[in-house]
Amino acid sequence: MDSCPADNSVLSTTSELVSGLIIRRRYEILEKIGVGGMAAVYRARHIAFNEIRAIKVVRGWLTEDEDFVRRLRSEAMISRKLNHPNAVHVDDLDELEDGRPFIVMEYVQGLNLRSVIRDTGPLSPSRALNIARQVASALGAAHELHIIHRDIKPDNIVLVQNNGREEVKVMDFGIAKMRGGTGNFETRAGVVLCTPEYASPEQASGKKAEELDGRSDLYSLGIVLYEMLTGTLPFRSDTPIGMLLAQIGTAPRLPSEANPDLNLPEPVSQLLMKSLEKDSEKRFQNASQMLQAIDKVEAELAATRADNVVSMPLLHTDALVPEEGRSSEELLSELHDGGRKRVWMGVAAIALLLLVSFGVWSWKKMQQSSARRDALTHRVQQTVASDPAATKMQATVSDGVVMLSGDANNNAAVEELASRLASLEGVYRVDKHNVRVISTPTPPAAKPSPPSTVAGNKTSPPASAPEVLKPNPESKPAVSQESATRTVPRPDPRVADLLARAKQEHDEGLYDDEIRDYDEVLKLDRGNGEALRGKRKAIRAKQVDPGSQL
Repeated sequence: MDSCPADNSVLSTTSELVSGLIIRRRYEILEKIGVGGMAAVYRARHIAFNEIRAIKVVRGWLTEDEDFVRRLRSEAMISRKLNHPNAVHVDDLDELEDGRPFIVMEYVQGLNLRSVIRDTGPLSPSRALNIARQVASALGAAHELHIIHRDIKPDNIVLVQNNGREEVKVMDFGIAKMRGGTGNFETRAGVVLCTPEYASPEQASGKKAEELDGRSDLYSLGIVLYEMLTGTLPFRSDTPIGMLLAQIGTAPRLPSEANPDLNLPEPVSQLLMKSLEKDSEKRFQNASQMLQAIDKVEAELAATRADNVVSMPLLHTDALVPEEGRSSEELLSELHDGGRKRVWMGVAAIALLLLVSFGVWSWKKMQQSSARRDALTHRVQQTVASDPAATKMQATVSDGVVMLSGDANNNAAVEELASRLASLEGVYRVDKHNVRVISTPTPPAAKPSPPSTVAGNKTSPPASAPEVLKPNPESKPAVSQESATRTVPRPDPRVADLLARAKQEHDEGLYDDEIRDYDEVLKLDRGNGEALRGKRKAIRAKQVDPGSQL
């Protein structure tokens, strides 16, 4: 059966795991939480232990690659040995009933470092160094097992609150590569498993997986630390190829050039420049060296803060000259009381200043949040108003959820509008429950012409039958001046190549590249339906799991 008997809509098959499904008699699927070019991620419950887990299910087309499946199993077995508080732990490896392998991991619920940098801007040196220390500690444990992560970036770092402390969790060690020993696997030719903005010079120059060592991960961590401290990257480029070339041969910008307003301490700048050396021999040679450097910088910063603390001078009775009729002890007691008053006045002034600063900061945050809500509402209403099929539909926005209401002619119009709205930045979900679908009435069938009358053996045509004119083969059809001057534009041959490349990039999870290619198509062919639909699909996929290489 190809269509639904209720509404004649086209039926399609799906490999998605639905909520409530139990796989391998151990895990109950709760919801889908992420998707990428290689896998989809679900939140699940271990039935026997009643514990929450994250399950990463490999895409079906990858199961046909026996070499990929073999590498996946070997790498998961090695990664399971990595037991570190700052690394997401791999629990299990199994297969679905249809043969697709899946990996069971520790479920982590926290803030993605990418979103923290985007929302708060540059982090304080103490917080950024604390995060970098925990990441370096996890990398050090992995490198001792000869596991090279190869994709350290803010998207793979999650911040979790644990008893009032900020704890770091490094993700995606499950797709890392082994180096040396029996776990030495070559990367498939032509496949680049890194993010250009955070790739080491070794990765950018095309070295194979077995040629990389821990110093490559430490370089990537240096770029992450640079971004945490300055709010920007040490290199500038508009294309991935340009970024890879910059990683190989362009000197990084000094932090003072990237963000002069921050005035970072010199020890912090020196730490960054050491991390971003092009020559791996001049870089930190292992995670232990980088951790020692971070501890040294933090100690220097703490000593600088201590030197800046202004303390009151000590008073001694020997230096006091008593006034007439007053003893030295009385004068000392008066000075002591006055000093205490000045201290408390200073503390009160500082508290008042902090309170005012917090109030101003909160007010600015509220203003920014209100402006974002108003801008999102405006974009949603513009999208609805520009849809000719949505003249009877209205939309309201609340906390990133768009609620549609009103009447629609058919389900296709509702789905098309919902898809356009879901692609808008800031929209997390579209609620269509309040939309009433009114089917369009079928136009009445044309009435048949009256039969001709019969007289004897002759049939006479109807009295109103028009005269039939035979066409003159020598005559030419009349063409209006407007239609004669109208030309049909030829399709640009680059459109098909861009569309094909964008589809391949979607399968590989390269959503930024895919969006740029669809934008190029729309520049060449404005209103191209396939490009519009593909771009919306890519934007939604990126919002679910921005930039990650699952």
